[in-house]
Amino acid sequence: MRVHMSIDECQIRRGLPLGGRNVQSSFRIDCSAPALGFSLLEVMIALTIFFLAIFTILGSVSRSLGAARSLQQKFPDISALVADLMLTNKVEEGTGGGDFGDLFPGYTWTGYTNQIATNGLFQIDFVIQSRRGRQLVEWTNSIYLWRPDSKVSNVGRRL
Repeated sequence: MRVHMSIDECQIRRGLPLGGRNVQSSFRIDCSAPALGFSLLEVMIALTIFFLAIFTILGSVSRSLGAARSLQQKFPDISALVADLMLTNKVEEGTGGGDFGDLFPGYTWTGYTNQIATNGLFQIDFVIQSRRGRQLVEWTNSIYLWRPDSKVSNVGRRL
């Protein structure tokens, strides 16, 4: 059963204030129909749930980016040093060293070149060092180069 009444009568029936109007409205509405729309409380609860979900997702993305960043290589390798040696045709026994400049500040390297065989086979050991606080971090990498044009020392070697 539908009851048609004015807006003011419907507001009085629903317990709503009249809004300070003195003029009776001739516009009729169906007062038995439920009010459409959401209350302020429902909207606030929905927004709270939405923002909780968004912040949870953003936190997860932030943690995964931090984990990916921590997996990135932050220490130098010997590739730049080896590339420099590969450009030369001659290798001499001895020791050399240096640092990595602005690319890897705080890291130094030392290279030890030793002749292994009389045919021009050399072993080059690279020692990379860094000081983290009071702890000295050090690791060694080795390569072998065959450079027959290099000076070959027969002193102390087996033939």
